[in-house]
Amino acid sequence: MDLQQLRERVEREMVHAPNVRAHRDDINERLNDAQAYIGGLERWVWLDRLWSWRLLPPLTLTSADYTADPAGGGPAKASTVQFDMPSTDGWEFQDVTLLAGHTITWGGNDYVIERSWGVSSGPLTLFYIVLDSRFDGTNPPSGDIVFNFDRYLMPPDMAEMYTVMSRSDDKGPIQELAAKTEEWLYLNRDEPPGEPVAFLASHNLPQPYRDDLIGVPLNDRVDAPRTAPTLTSAAGGSLNGGQEYEYFYVWVVAGMISPPSPIAKVTIGAGEGTVDISDLETAESAYTAAACGRERWIYRRTLEGEWRRIHTLLTDSTVTTYSDTGLQQIQQVDLYPRANRWLLADGQYRHYRVWPPPVTRKDLEVRYLARIPKMEAKSDTPFMPPEFRNVLVHYVCRDLSILADNERMATYHEKRLKEYLGMMRRRGLVSDAQRHIRRSMFNRPGQRPIPLVQPPVLLG
Repeated sequence: MDLQQLRERVEREMVHAPNVRAHRDDINERLNDAQAYIGGLERWVWLDRLWSWRLLPPLTLTSADYTADPAGGGPAKASTVQFDMPSTDGWEFQDVTLLAGHTITWGGNDYVIERSWGVSSGPLTLFYIVLDSRFDGTNPPSGDIVFNFDRYLMPPDMAEMYTVMSRSDDKGPIQELAAKTEEWLYLNRDEPPGEPVAFLASHNLPQPYRDDLIGVPLNDRVDAPRTAPTLTSAAGGSLNGGQEYEYFYVWVVAGMISPPSPIAKVTIGAGEGTVDISDLETAESAYTAAACGRERWIYRRTLEGEWRRIHTLLTDSTVTTYSDTGLQQIQQVDLYPRANRWLLADGQYRHYRVWPPPVTRKDLEVRYLARIPKMEAKSDTPFMPPEFRNVLVHYVCRDLSILADNERMATYHEKRLKEYLGMMRRRGLVSDAQRHIRRSMFNRPGQRPIPLVQPPVLLG
């Protein structure tokens, strides 16, 4: 059952309260509240995720390996650098757009890559990077350039990291360290490449951004746009006349996505099919003309529809407007073509690094707890399998019956709610949680349960 079907089921169950149908948004919120509460009750297998984390060794380019041209055909900004490098030099980073957020060491200084993109042309690999505002592209340094892969972006739905395993070489688990532990152990960030033994959140790296940039990142988070865009219906285009559309946009810098702007709404007029978007915050620095390495992603949806990214405004532009004619600008293969505003509520900022960096390319297996996305579009579905989704219906109907002072129906839905939760616990708990609620071959009558941690053996 999707969100619309769940809401309709609630309306049928609450036939004794016909005014429920007039409160569609309230029912949606209650269904989401029920999902969030039940999702937090236990560690459900349906929220466990596996992800492959590819580590890359530091890449050193000598002056003979590249040519850097700040003007370089890219945006005419001082912080943009073009690299034109032979593809036979061992360049293994297949998606150059994922360079954003990592750092480079050049001329004795470290710079953050705020934006990156590239193309292939003949035997050469052509790519551009926008460095943070401390870089003076009008007088670029010379000598070796080291790409330090030290800010790996995690999946957007990650709520908690469980384990990181190195299975391909049988090295086993990698330990997570807090910033305080790193300081106590004094793990040198200039440690030569070796076998990674720990991973750390990268927010404790030095802050590279100037205070004169709009929406300065704080602790590796990017401020949300402060105001909603201004929308105006206009002639032309292919958007549906009479249809209401909603829009928001986000900042993207150094691989981090900001929380969304406030939502703006507009209804397309008769004979019209274009939405003129204006009053977007500028991507320029507040005090200088240098580009600050930011993009603005614009999202659109119909009422109870799915949020889709429709356009990207680049950082080298001071343009604050865009005309949406209804043509889809972002392809399915692009990064994050869809969005869930609830997942973006705090922005996407979770970055990790490893210590020490690897000697060669290495794949790690990450197990993590997924965040529960809010059901926004009517086709969105809850996190649990279809056979258990009635648990949300009974949860909401119980609360609505209590509000209506209908004790008999509240008792009925409470009973059904407990039955569904019992079935979910028997089927959907991870193995270490199952031991506490049901008997297994290791925990039968007359036997002591096997503890999760074996006690020490006393010798003597």
